[in-house]
Parts: sequence; C-alpha cells; structure tokens
Amino acid sequence: MRRRPRDNDVRMRLGISYVSLAGAEANLRAEIAPRASVADVAAAGRAAWDRRLRAIRISGGSEPRRTAFYTALYHSLQQPNLISDTDGRYPGMDGTPRRVERGQTAQYSNFSGWDQYRAQVQLLALLQPRVAGDFAQSLLNFARRNGGVWDRWVHISGATHVMTGDPSAATLATFYAMGVRNFDAKGAFDSRYRQATAPHPDGLSDKGCPGQCEGQRPGLAQYLESRYAAQDACHCWGGGAETLEDSVADDALARWARLPGRTKEADELGARGGYWRNVFHPQATGAAGYIQVRNRDGSWVTPFDPASDRGFAQGSAATYAWMVPQDVQGLAEAMGGRDKAAARLDGFFHKPDGSWSVRGGDPLRYDPTNEPGIHAPWLHNALGQPWKTQETVRQMHAVRVDGRPHDTSWLDGSVVRQGGSLSLGLADRPDTGWATDPGRLPH
Repeated sequence: MRRRPRDNDVRMRLGISYVSLAGAEANLRAEIAPRASVADVAAAGRAAWDRRLRAIRISGGSEPRRTAFYTALYHSLQQPNLISDTDGRYPGMDGTPRRVERGQTAQYSNFSGWDQYRAQVQLLALLQPRVAGDFAQSLLNFARRNGGVWDRWVHISGATHVMTGDPSAATLATFYAMGVRNFDAKGAFDSRYRQATAPHPDGLSDKGCPGQCEGQRPGLAQYLESRYAAQDACHCWGGGAETLEDSVADDALARWARLPGRTKEADELGARGGYWRNVFHPQATGAAGYIQVRNRDGSWVTPFDPASDRGFAQGSAATYAWMVPQDVQGLAEAMGGRDKAAARLDGFFHKPDGSWSVRGGDPLRYDPTNEPGIHAPWLHNALGQPWKTQETVRQMHAVRVDGRPHDTSWLDGSVVRQGGSLSLGLADRPDTGWATDPGRLPH
C-alpha cells in the first residue's frame, strides 16, 4: 500500500491466500506485475473474460437478447472458485494445509451442489473440461479429509450440509459421461459408492434439519430397507424430496458404473434409481397421481394437498411430480401414458383459462425461481413434443417482472436463461456418442 502525496490517493495491491501470508504475497507477485496500474489490471481482466465468453459464438437476435445471453454465461462461469495458491497449497477440510494431487492443476471450491448438478456442471464440462476434472478431483480431495463424506454444499474448505439429496453423485457422473477424465475416477467412484451403500452415524442425526441436515445420506439403513425415505424416520428435510434426489443420485452412479464395465454396481444402483416409484401414489387426489410421502409403516401421510410442501424441499408436491428426469418414460406410464402425461405437463405451464403461468407464485404450476422443477420445460422433448419445449422456453424468456426481464440471483437461473437459448436440457437417456474431447469418448 502506498499514498501519492500530490492527491492523497491510496494505492493498494491485494493478494489473497486461504493458507498463509506468505502464500498471499506469492499469489500477488504471480498475478499482478510490479508496475501494473489499475487500468492495466482492469484491461487484463476484461481480456480474460472476453476469451472465456468467446467460447460460445451466437448470431441473430436483438442486441438486448445477445447481451442477456452473455450476461447469463458470465454468471454461469463464476463458479467453481480457485482456492489453491500458486504453489498448489490449499486449506484441507480437516483444517490442515494440503497440496493438489499429481496431475491436478488447481483446487476449486464453492460447490452449491443442489443447484449446480441440474444444469451448470454440464456447461462446465462442455466449455472447460480441464476445470471440470480439477473440480471433480477437488471434491474427492475434500471428501478424503472429511471422513469419506461428500458434503452436498462445500464453502471454501468447510462443509455446510445445505439443502437435500446427494448432488456430487450426479455431478461427477455427468463429468465422466461427458468425457472428463483428468481426475481419479476409480477412487472417486469407489468413495461415492461407499457413501451410497454404507450407513454413516451422521445419517441418524437431526442436527441442522431441515435445511442443513448433517447426514449426507440421511437414514440410509431405513432407506435401503423400505426403498423410500420415510417421512417420520428419515432425518432429512422431507421424505419425498429425499427419495427423489437419492433416486437421481443412484441412477447417475449406475450410469457411471456401466461405462467402465462395473456391471454389479450398475445393476444394484440402477434398481435403486427406480425407488421414486415407491412414493408415487396413483390415487393421491383421487383423480391424479403425485409423489406423496409415506411413513415407515408404509402408510401415506395424509391429508394430501398438491399445493403443499410437506415432505419436500422448497417446492410443492405439484412441482416435485416432475422431478424424475432419469426415467421420464416411466413417470409418463405412472401418470397413465405419454398422452396423459403430456396433457398434464401442458397444464403445469398454463392456467385453467389457457393463459401462461411461468412466472412462479402458484404452487400448482411451474416455478422458474427454484430448482426442483427447473427442468420441466424440456420434458416435452422426452414426451415427443419438442415444439412445446421451444414454445415454453421462449415464453419464459419473454416474461418481465416489474419491468425487468425475469431472472434470479441463483446460479441455475442464469444457466437456464443461457441454456434455454442453447436448447440444452436434461433427458431421460444419456447420449454417449459425443464428448468434450474425441480422444476421451466413452465406450
């Protein structure tokens, strides 16, 4: 820090390290040239972001639409965050400074897993496969120093337990399916498999519940016995949400296991990917089937209201009815067939009078401001009506709230805005015929 006598301006150069003062000083020397001005640093930052954003080129559309696209892309690429120093050291989850693994470029953190696994990690693997691999290794490094536990929401080097489910399973499975290989994939899968199959003492704790339940696979022994998370015994945010999230996680692990030929684990976990069926009640309302929470004795929790969030996390039963992205065809069959499911999906985006309902605020209809149903517009693709996905996404882009384009402060909101423009979304079957690197095409 120095002061210029002629105008009393104070000039500061900041170095950041999560390990030590010496690390911060070394980072500062490596990142900012000794005589660089504020203008020089700003120009370098603009140039770096320009290179990053140019990874996607678009054409057509209005200038405001193009600006919105690149703004959303900018938001989407702000995580993960670098936490290792130039010498490769970073704070381990055990409170001890650690060093990146051999072959790992950097240690990354700030994993809001419940948000990111639905859309952001796919974009990361497409645009920055090297970073995606380092991120996967980073999460494995954290787990190894956290008693083998993969926390669902890692902040810097701490476990926060925020939200529900087991999102790192789908995150790493996505990276692997998309050709990312620069991480210890075998070690990561083995560790993830243990978390999904071996009950941990934390899973019997209600500490932090509902929003920050300590157990990362809460009530796992009961879950494996009953094949659903019991509302009265799950030690989780809600039995319905936990069952659906764990079904997604297990299905993702099964697909990952099948790629390197681990058939036994793939078959075991693949069957568990269908546990969502055990909380689907065909006669929940008498007229339509919904995901409905159950008690440990098998009874349905009543009374049931599709507008209620009982048994769910930041969403209603009406929203969670669609949270089976791994088995859209199975969900359609449970709803009475593809035609009935498609008609019902139409009703999820429209009011009874036929007008659109895509702004949120109605628990019976689509809510673009939160994660559990954020993928729903793309379900039209899986139900054989892709034009309706296009129509719905365009309507979402046109929505304005208080004179401003609809958006959210959450990372996933920007991904949906930008991803909708790219027509990227979840499907019920993986396409293993493409990858980020032809040399890493999965077989």
